Amino acid sequence: MRCSKQNTDKVWKELLLAAIGEQFVGSVREDDEVCGISVSVRDRDDIIQIWNSNAKAVEDATVLDKVRDLLRDVDLFDDFYKSHQAHDAFEGVRPRPTKPPGFPFLKE
Repeated sequence: MRCSKQNTDKVWKELLLAAIGEQFVGSVREDDEVCGISVSVRDRDDIIQIWNSNAKAVEDATVLDKVRDLLRDVDLFDDFYKSHQAHDAFEGVRPRPTKPPGFPFLKE
């Protein structure tokens, strides 16, 4: 979701405390959990991401409702969900790096 720059600090603090305090537990299925929160600073509005561990459980998640409840006085917009696999930068399981030539200090 996006938020205006003037609200980013407040949104970050509230969501971080909610995650640490396990306030999202009732907003996800038993086989799911909120496993991360990130802020991407942009030129105009900042992007807030809330990461969950089970993309298949999204149908039952009410995380956005919980966020709106926690941040009643903050206007959040353009909210949507996408799984890690749908993200442009997703590469799946990365292969183990190989030993580059000329680097004898790397052991296999």
